[in-house]
Amino acid sequence: MQENFMYANVYFFVKSCFKMTKENLEVISPKMFLFIPTGKKEDTYALNTISEISIATKSQTTSLILGFLLSYFAFDTFPISLLWGWLFLLIGISTVLNAYKTFIVIKDHNGEETSYSISYFERSRAEAFVSKINNTFLE
Repeated sequence: MQENFMYANVYFFVKSCFKMTKENLEVISPKMFLFIPTGKKEDTYALNTISEISIATKSQTTSLILGFLLSYFAFDTFPISLLWGWLFLLIGISTVLNAYKTFIVIKDHNGEETSYSISYFERSRAEAFVSKINNTFLE
């Protein structure tokens, strides 16, 4: 069983891959530097060491406020420079969209948690994937 999820709302071209085999859960997630993808990170978890997999959602109010302020500033900038106005508007909307994030959280028997960011818009797909994995644990 394998699923690919978008890394974040704006980064539709960057994917995280979750693949479950009979013994392992393999996760390939992107490494990011600011807003630039710089590579991939591969993690493997033995199924017998995983105690729980869940979904968490977080909203960052600072990103939300900053995005709205940048968008407002963009409309003030349009009469001065059309290019700068569009640039500020694009950055503002991107910041607002990235304020809401969903995470797949993997918890092991020692209590350590590892979370992987996915797009807020793919939450329902992630919940279905997590429930399939949790059903596999119950079998």
